[in-house]
Amino acid sequence: MKEFLEEYGSIIVISIIGYAVMSGLWKILIQVSSV
Repeated sequence: MKEFLEEYGSIIVISIIGYAVMSGLWKILIQVSSV
């Protein structure tokens, strides 16, 4: 389990951060375009 976390933990964290950033950008874009 530890080896799994060491190998894939960073990938999972990066993907979660990337998803959060993208969804945040979409919300901002929607708010800006609706103004």
